[in-house]
Amino acid sequence: MAVMKDYGFNQLLIIACTLLIFLLMLAVEGVFISMLFSRNGGAKEMSDTEPLKEQATKEVGAAQARVFPEPMPSVAEHTTRAFDPIYRERKAE
Repeated sequence: MAVMKDYGFNQLLIIACTLLIFLLMLAVEGVFISMLFSRNGGAKEMSDTEPLKEQATKEVGAAQARVFPEPMPSVAEHTTRAFDPIYRERKAE
């Protein structure tokens, strides 16, 4: 509002812009509050007291032996393995 006054806007225009921004923020807050309270309504529909129609049992397989993972190779080792060797012929002096 102070910046608008400094630029010489009409007092009525300043009040209208401020009121519009306030009403917009009030509407956004109303939407957020309604979303917050409507979220709890869905939890009442699915209660834990009702039995599930098809409960499938899951069988656990045999336990696998724990094995330590392979150690990570060094960065230099990985980089040098990626390159193909370059063969050069030496010049006779």
